[in-house]
Amino acid sequence: MFKMILTVVFILFTGISGPPLIKYGSMRELNRIAALTNGDLVSIFYLIINPYIFLGLVMYFVSAMLWIIILSKYDLSFVSPMLAINYVFSLFIGYYIFSEDINIYRIIGAIIVTFGVVLITAKG
Repeated sequence: MFKMILTVVFILFTGISGPPLIKYGSMRELNRIAALTNGDLVSIFYLIINPYIFLGLVMYFVSAMLWIIILSKYDLSFVSPMLAINYVFSLFIGYYIFSEDINIYRIIGAIIVTFGVVLITAKG
């Protein structure tokens, strides 16, 4: 059980690391993203080789591979809700790293998600 929890925590870490890295990288590449809307497909290559975007994609890939391993060994109804805690982490990352606004509805939602994860995983 400890090994499963440790793997899920690592999946959470890699899964939550991807979006902020991709967001940060894309914020640095706004001109290339604008070129994509004009049909400049070469810009896709430059976006992918951006170190932040590339690392974010790698984190997603690692998370997905570990997720496959976890799903092959444990009940989906048990491990899947654990990943919902990523929504809570995303809220804090958005606030502290990207200075995004957090309103009362997002805070209440994060509390509900956290409570739900605790309820579902309490008796494993």
